[in-house]
Amino acid sequence: YRRAIEDYNSAMISRGNAYFLFGQYKLAINDYNMAIQLKPDNSQSYCNRGNAFDNLGQYQRAIEDYSVAIRLKPDNQIVYYFRGLVYKKLDQHKLAVDDFTESLRLSPTYSGYYARGYSYSKLNQFEYAIEDFSKTILLKTDHAQAYNSRGLLYIVQNKKRLGCLDLQKACDLGECKGLEYSKSKGYCN
Repeated sequence: YRRAIEDYNSAMISRGNAYFLFGQYKLAINDYNMAIQLKPDNSQSYCNRGNAFDNLGQYQRAIEDYSVAIRLKPDNQIVYYFRGLVYKKLDQHKLAVDDFTESLRLSPTYSGYYARGYSYSKLNQFEYAIEDFSKTILLKTDHAQAYNSRGLLYIVQNKKRLGCLDLQKACDLGECKGLEYSKSKGYCN
């Protein structure tokens, strides 16, 4: 009997994942709901449903599901990252920084550093933001947005030479908006 429930639970999650991949988020949620009914202690079902709610713009419901997933499995790095992204979308950058920090503690990733750097910049904590953009670049040397973001923050700090170098590198990698803006304002040549 337990094996049958486990198999059906896995089937619901798998079908929900397929619906999710095809953008059928409401159908995915229905399958994740069934999986949660069958096995309410499975953190992955809550995480997956949270992702579906996020894609539907139902951010509070996504946060609630991510929080349950974290309570059930507190060492799951990706759930902190996902919840941080939702907080970032809601301009709740302090909460986003907290979640990105925990995600990075569990498993450092370039995307985690970049996301936290972005939230730090929105909190006007430019030194921390620059540090995180630098860590992003160390882990992923072709991350154009990290060069662009760091370059713009250097410009704000009146470190134009460093800023223009980063903005040129970002443009070389395909992200030229920061360089174009800085040239139009006379910060870069």
